[in-house]
Order: sequence, then structure tokens, then C-alpha cells
Amino acid sequence: AWGAFVLTAGRCADLFGKRRTFLIGTCLFMLGSAFTGMAIAPWFLILGRVIQGIGGALFLPGLYTLVFTAFPENRRGFALGMLTSSIAIGLAIGPTFGGGVLHLLNWRWIFFLNLPLGIPVMAIIIWAVKKEPLRLMNESMDFIGAFLVALALVILMVALNQIHLLGIGSARVWSLLILSLLIIGFLIVYESRQKFPLIKFEMFKNKNYLGCLFNYVVMGFSFSTLLIVGGLYLENVLQYSAFNTGFIFLVMTAMFAVLSVYSGKLVDKVGSKLPIIAGGIFTSLSFLVFAVCDQHSPLWMPVLVLALFGVGGGLSFPALNANMLKSVPSNLLSTASSAFAMFGTIGNSAGLILSSVIMVSFGEKKLIPLLAHTGLLITPTQIPILKHILGTPHYSTDQLKDFAPANIPILLDTLRAALVNGMTIMVLITACLTILGIMVSAILIRDHQPAHSSEINHLVV
Repeated sequence: AWGAFVLTAGRCADLFGKRRTFLIGTCLFMLGSAFTGMAIAPWFLILGRVIQGIGGALFLPGLYTLVFTAFPENRRGFALGMLTSSIAIGLAIGPTFGGGVLHLLNWRWIFFLNLPLGIPVMAIIIWAVKKEPLRLMNESMDFIGAFLVALALVILMVALNQIHLLGIGSARVWSLLILSLLIIGFLIVYESRQKFPLIKFEMFKNKNYLGCLFNYVVMGFSFSTLLIVGGLYLENVLQYSAFNTGFIFLVMTAMFAVLSVYSGKLVDKVGSKLPIIAGGIFTSLSFLVFAVCDQHSPLWMPVLVLALFGVGGGLSFPALNANMLKSVPSNLLSTASSAFAMFGTIGNSAGLILSSVIMVSFGEKKLIPLLAHTGLLITPTQIPILKHILGTPHYSTDQLKDFAPANIPILLDTLRAALVNGMTIMVLITACLTILGIMVSAILIRDHQPAHSSEINHLVV
């Protein structure tokens, strides 16, 4: 629901005002939270989550553009850096806070608590942001375009999610992917003939915007990949508990939060290109270090991976947002921001699904020769069981209860070795993508204001 409506929400913000759209979105998010918390049946819970998604889509485009337009040009990087840092802190606190609520109360209160959190947010926006006219532009809303975007994105997301269940070669998956592409093709033709299209194609003729967009998709993909692959590595290979794994991941979040503020200052001083490229280099290094991790690696190696990624993400995200917002006309800020978010969602979803599929697929191919090397007698009916266990979190002896107890330690070591093989291939693929992102940044992205060489040298050091 969030991804399907976010582009439409950005257009609404440009037409009817960022403040108004933000407030309506927050109200809907709170309403959806209440519905979800009161759910008495699965359909009721799904309805609440859909309302939450639509509300989140409405307030997100205005979130960045309100901050961007509220500050003078020489302070916008810092402001976006602070915003990114705050989001990172929220992501770090949220799971821990939610776990505490779940332990002390029940799952419903995780949603009910959004109500007292949303009220002060609305009060601050009403107090701090000036009212806007009822209509900012004399243009109409493209409802057919909005429907086609939502339909194409929903079908694409369903196809990506089905890959995990049916496999990448499934006819159903490919049918859905082709249908999504056909709708996108029709959408492009339809939008190109509209007087007031939902999608402003002039944005995609802007090299700066395209460069930022590509890097944002790559960062979303790599972030999801690190969450999936890193989580399985820490739990299954190094045998840390889910709680300790979450605690270790705080290293990435902390670095992300700290570097976001610094990146914002860097953007104000020397422009966006330097922190974007530097962030890409750190991100690439994180996956290259990850590629040499195995079942015998000490804890400091995955911690280093997470720290490097946190530095890379912290440097890149504020700079990408700042450069993207500077590269489009003021009347398209929210539309551009929402398109950015939509493509980021696609990258994020692709990372979540494909990283798991690719890692497990290559792990399964390695599993058979590794099992043969152990000399254990494995029946044809037992191999599918081992393949199923390979991609599940937190290996345990209970999963192998159908095997001889004496063989279980050897089988667990074999599963870990196979998973490491698939993991290595996946992180190398992601490293190549991030390196491609660096090259795209170097070619397409340009700073809007030239920086003084003395400032660049000082800040780089």
C-alpha cells in the first residue's frame, strides 16, 4: 500500500500543499494503527495495515520537502543529515521498544502507542509550518495514471515475493513480471499524452536526478541484502542468538546516525558528489570485507562490515536526498521525492527477495558435493530437508531430528559451509552493484555550486 500510493501522494503534496498532505497522512496512519490494534479477524488487521501504508505514503514526500524548503540553501545539507540521523535513531530504538511493549503488554499496544506519538507530531506541524493555499497549482490530478502506477507496482511486488515460494523459474512469477512490464509500458505511453501527467518525465532527463535515483536503488538493494545475508551469517554461521544479532547490528545504525550529520555538513561545504562517491566506496568495501568472512571468522570482521556500511550509508543518504531535491524545480519537489522513495522501495524489495533466493540457490549447489565429501550416508528423501533448512534462520538440532544424532554436528557444519558459499557469491554481486553506483555517480552527478578546493581538502582529511 505504501509503495503503490507514494507517487500519487507526492503529486498531492505538490498540488494541495505539503503541510496539508502531511497532516492527512499522519491522521490516516494513526487511524490505521487503531484499526490494526483492534483487529478481530485477519481481514480487519490487513485493512488497518493498508490504511497505515496509505497514511505513510502521504506524509513521507512532505517530510523531506518541508525540511528542505524550511532552511536556507547553505544549511539544507545539515538539515537533511539531521533528519536522516533521526530516522536511523528511530530504526534503532523501534525494535527494542517494540520488544519491550510485547513483553510487558501485548502486540496490540505496539500499534495503539502510535496514537500518542502521532498527536504531538501533528501539533508541532500545525504550530511550526505556515498554512498553504487550498491549491498550489492550477492542474488536475491524474487518477488513471495513479491507478496504473499502483497496479503495476502491486503486481511487481507480488511477483518478487512469489520468487521465494515458487522459484525464479516459475511460469507464474514470469507471467506476473511480464504483466507488470506491459502495464508500465502502457503507463509511459498514456502519461506522455496527458496535459497534467502524474509522472513528470522531464525529471528523468535530468542527469543529476537519474544518478541519484540509480544510487538510491542500489543503496536500498544493498541495505536489504546486508540485513538478510548478515542476519543469517550471524545467527546460522557464527551461532549468535537473535537478540545478540540485533545488538550487533546497532553498530551499523550508530555509524549511520553519526555520519549522516557529518555528511549534511559536508554537503553544505563542498557539495553532494564527494560524500556520495565516498559513501559508495565505504559501502563497496563493506561487501568486499564480507566476502572473505567464513564460519571461522572472529566477531570483529562482521562488526567491521556493519561499521563500514554504516559509514557509507550515513555519507550517501543525506547527500543523495539533497542533490535530488536541488536538481528539480520547486513545484516538483514532492513528486520527485516520492518517485525517489518508490524506486527505493523497489530496490529494497528486490534486495530482500533476490538476496535470499540467490544465496540459498548457490548454497544448495554447494551442499551436494560438501555432503559427498563428509562420507555420510544421506538418502534422496533427506536432501530436500537439508535444502529447506539451509535458508532458515537459527540452525538447531531440532531441525535435524530425522537424522542420526551422531551425524548432526557434521551436518550443521556442512550447512554452514554451504551457506557461506552462497553468501560469498551474493555479497560479491552486491559489491559489483555498489561499484557500478560509484561509476554512475562520477559520470552523472554534478554539484550545483562549485566548492573551494581548500574547503574540500580540509573536509576530506
